Amino acid sequence: MKITWPFIDNMLQGAASQGLAAEQVYENAKLPQQLLCKQASLSAEQHVRLMRAVTLGLGDELFGLVERRQPIGCLAVICAYASHADNLQQALERTCEAFHLLDNSLGFELQESQDSCHIHLYRLPNKRVANELPIETILMVLHRFSCWLGDIHIPILSVNLDYPKPPQHLAYGDMFLNAPIAYGQNSNQLELPKIALNKQIIRSEADAMSWARRTPEGIYLPLAKTRGLALDVCLIIERLLTKQQLWPHMAQVAQHLDLPEYSLRRRLKQEGFDYIRLRNQVRQDLVIKLLVNSSLSLEEIAESTGFSEASALVRAFKGWTGMPPNQYRQRLTANTLLVT
Repeated sequence: MKITWPFIDNMLQGAASQGLAAEQVYENAKLPQQLLCKQASLSAEQHVRLMRAVTLGLGDELFGLVERRQPIGCLAVICAYASHADNLQQALERTCEAFHLLDNSLGFELQESQDSCHIHLYRLPNKRVANELPIETILMVLHRFSCWLGDIHIPILSVNLDYPKPPQHLAYGDMFLNAPIAYGQNSNQLELPKIALNKQIIRSEADAMSWARRTPEGIYLPLAKTRGLALDVCLIIERLLTKQQLWPHMAQVAQHLDLPEYSLRRRLKQEGFDYIRLRNQVRQDLVIKLLVNSSLSLEEIAESTGFSEASALVRAFKGWTGMPPNQYRQRLTANTLLVT
């Protein structure tokens, strides 16, 4: 799937509103500056990098597009809470409840009818929603997370959107699984079959939090990839890093999957992924998690995430975000205090 300029522009609007220049975002995402034009498009993998660059640069999971920052880690906590539900419907209820409690530009409600469940997402009065990107993103996250939580393909029966048909509407077929879409409605809504939501949850709390830290990879990719091999590889890498302080080679991950190394490499390539890039992304996410949610020193974080020394971590982190890790930690801590 190619990501066209309207998606990109919506993302960059949020960055610009918080003082983060588009050129800096592209540099942090390791994207060539010639792609910063209306004629350009990005691959799904490039767009994931763009999303991460904006999220990390702003310390905001909603890209600077709503009333307040949503500090990094909020989604992981919500997903962890949802993972303790009895089934997927209850998990969706928990997810909507938690998002609603954030009271950040959008309200959430799960309504039940005889044969289906309706996820309602509506704008709160006098609260900023800069463009349609937060709405698209949240609806996609809610659906893809539910599919992954039960390892099931949940069809989307219908979609309501509260805005006019946007320039990027042709991509909505892939995003919303070719469901019928009504524009200009009173609220945003996904209709899902109730029978599918009876499925039991098969993921752990730790897996759910790991999924949340991978969310951009699941938003614009085909549904199979949000619950497929690449995600399983990421979960294994994270488990080996956190539990064994092991910086795993592909052969070690392949062994955990009961696959020959060449088969793992071939299958990842077929799905459009590269092992080294996935491994580096897992490490990046873990570093940020430890910076924000722990009091570990840089030396301890470096040791826990496969860096030879703290200076190597600092160099890598500046390449990811454009700032040293201690400065990033201070900024995110300050933002969290302001939100709470």
